[in-house]
Amino acid sequence: MIRPIAIDLCCGAGGMTLGFEQAGFDIVCAVDIDPIHSATHKFNFPNCKVINGDIGKIKGEDIQNIIGKETQIDLIIGGSPCQGFSRIGKQDINDVRNNLLFEFARIVNELKPKYFVLENVPGLLDKKYSNLFQKLLKTFDSYGYYTGEITHKLNAKDFSVPQNRERIFIVGAIKGLAYPNLYFNPNTYIKTTVRDALKDIPDVENPLYSIKISADEFLVESNNWYVKNDYAEFLNGTEQHKLDFSHPRMGHGCKITLSDLNQTLLTSSATTNHSDVTRKRFNETTWGSIEPISHFYKLHPDCVANTLRAGTNTQRGSHTAPRPIHYLYQRCITVREGARLHSYPDWFRFHVSKFHGFRQLGNSVCPWVARDIGSRILDAMGFVPVRPTQKIKLGNEGLLWLNPKEAEKQLRF
Repeated sequence: MIRPIAIDLCCGAGGMTLGFEQAGFDIVCAVDIDPIHSATHKFNFPNCKVINGDIGKIKGEDIQNIIGKETQIDLIIGGSPCQGFSRIGKQDINDVRNNLLFEFARIVNELKPKYFVLENVPGLLDKKYSNLFQKLLKTFDSYGYYTGEITHKLNAKDFSVPQNRERIFIVGAIKGLAYPNLYFNPNTYIKTTVRDALKDIPDVENPLYSIKISADEFLVESNNWYVKNDYAEFLNGTEQHKLDFSHPRMGHGCKITLSDLNQTLLTSSATTNHSDVTRKRFNETTWGSIEPISHFYKLHPDCVANTLRAGTNTQRGSHTAPRPIHYLYQRCITVREGARLHSYPDWFRFHVSKFHGFRQLGNSVCPWVARDIGSRILDAMGFVPVRPTQKIKLGNEGLLWLNPKEAEKQLRF
């Protein structure tokens, strides 16, 4: 079975990896400097070679040697750190992480894939970064890549994802190759609401049908699952999306029926210990507004979610980003519920801690957005996507429990 080959730079937990796998690519190597992200990526993509390292210190030949010198790379994807450009943050033009845009370009030049996709926040297009942005485009041009007439600004809510999440995508093709059609008509997509995404997930805090078995796992009675829309069915595995050409997974994921117990395993669902006073405030907060003390946004069931944010890692203060309040329950959403708002399927797992799990969500590209971009690139390449039948077994669950030092020790480049 021939599928085009891709690598993912600054891969995070794997949102772009998953999206492009769903489009029909095989991602054979992924790189990220964050050891926790790298470990989670390795769990969900066990057949992908994961490098925990700084792309500024990695050469193209290092990657080529790891995947095999004979392997032709068709596509390089990646989402370099956005904090230096984010309008929510300080927008520091001198943030050293901004230079990773050019390290991405360097590796593209060294490996010469047919196409590349670079994701970042819309703040990169702000006037203060104009010189840097134009320098980046000129760099790609000097390397022999055409990047189109416009930079593509896309919002996840226009791709049936129930989240207001706007990002830019720079797509490049070697000059002379067909450039993909990247016009997406929002009117052709079904609009998905928060209720569509979350209603079939049981409340893990309800002791009548929920049994906690580990830090982020629960057994729930299977007859409490409610499914009545395509979006939930695609993500919980009941139905397969016509554009999903990913490898089927098996293993320790969500929505696995345990017939002997007549129960279902619900993962990535660690709960938060809210006080009664906090829950009362959450209950009194109206849908679609900000709770005044915590400054948490309360989800509106008939709208899309606000942008899920990442917070900071241990090197930058371990600050937790605000987590939305569930529209129905008096608590913040779980990582699994956040994953639904991000278009991750239920088999996909995150680090067991809420802090790292939400950081992985907030740092990642929505898979369905990446999938549709990947589909257009496949069309330009003349490839017809092939749906694999052989199942991939998810990785060692211990990868999801590692602390940063343990993960770095195991995955260091």
